[in-house]
Amino acid sequence: MRKCCLCQRKALPYSKYCIFHEDVDKKDPDVVSRELIKAIENGESNFSKGRFSQICVENKEIKRLDFSKSEIKGLVVFKNNKIETIDFREARIKGDVVLENNACYQIYFQKSDVEGSLIFRSIEAISIKSEYSTIKGELVLKDVKVPYIQFDYSKIEKVPIFEINAEGEKILEPSFENTKFGDPRSQERVCRKVRVIYEKAKDAVTADNYFYCEMVGKRKIKRENIEKNIINKLAKPVHRRVLAKEEKEKIVKRIYNTIVRFLAKICGRLYDLYEYLLVDFTCKYGTDWKRPIYLWGIAILVVFPLLYFLGNGIISPNDHVGFWESMYFSIVTATTLGYGDLQLKPGIFCFLAAVEAIFGMFMWAIFLTVLAHKYMRR
Repeated sequence: MRKCCLCQRKALPYSKYCIFHEDVDKKDPDVVSRELIKAIENGESNFSKGRFSQICVENKEIKRLDFSKSEIKGLVVFKNNKIETIDFREARIKGDVVLENNACYQIYFQKSDVEGSLIFRSIEAISIKSEYSTIKGELVLKDVKVPYIQFDYSKIEKVPIFEINAEGEKILEPSFENTKFGDPRSQERVCRKVRVIYEKAKDAVTADNYFYCEMVGKRKIKRENIEKNIINKLAKPVHRRVLAKEEKEKIVKRIYNTIVRFLAKICGRLYDLYEYLLVDFTCKYGTDWKRPIYLWGIAILVVFPLLYFLGNGIISPNDHVGFWESMYFSIVTATTLGYGDLQLKPGIFCFLAAVEAIFGMFMWAIFLTVLAHKYMRR
């Protein structure tokens, strides 16, 4: 009896593969489904590197099912099961994945590629791990009682449906660290939900990290809305079918609309840059109290003194102005003390000193606000 080259099962006639590893187009999907259920009922659990049209497992009580590195062209359904471990690591799934009313210990989707939706509904488990995976459809987490949910370094393209409940003393710890979202609304919604969970758990540091990601998502949404509003107000409709004499007018409208879209994108990017410099670059939306100190120190103790020193922009009574004198003048200017022992040369350096004074006081105000907010909350 010939055996499959990928497992120890019986190979199909005129093939080196078994029924689970043979190419999908060369076998009957219904026959494969029946054979899969039989194999599971007989205690088999390893279907790694398999090729399936669809997978449907219902009302089973088993320890482990391994579909890692498998290729599934259709729907994957797990309903009303008690399975300790479900493994889809590095799987390629072109259809939807539905896990509903299952009691599990661990569910693995690391490095998997799901072209459809990934749906977890009424799941009880210890952990769902889906790091480094790609989900092109919807991510649905509804009525899920799982302490550890991990989607770190994954890519989620559509807006998720995100409803997680905690019961008793179980504190959920979902993780979306460095997750890439195809839609900024996905980023804003997921990070807001996760932030609320960590705030209830009194984990201020992690909550701040997700608050920052939430605000970055909101900033992207604002940029998109600005671009859309400008285009809707200024762009002119262009009909596909026009008379020959109206062809020139159609071309002019298209050129005009192209210019409008370009200007809308510039306005959106300028707003994005403005908000980034004002509240992201300076303090990460109020979550990093150390950054204002670093920026203040680099600017006041290094950048401005170098500009004064290299430009020879300070006048001293003893006609000697070195780098240390320039640093002293920079600190006095930034703190608005203004002793008057050193003076500036007329011109650009007066403007530079005014900018430094505003910058110095602004950074101290940000530092005190962020610091007070973080420690008063604790």
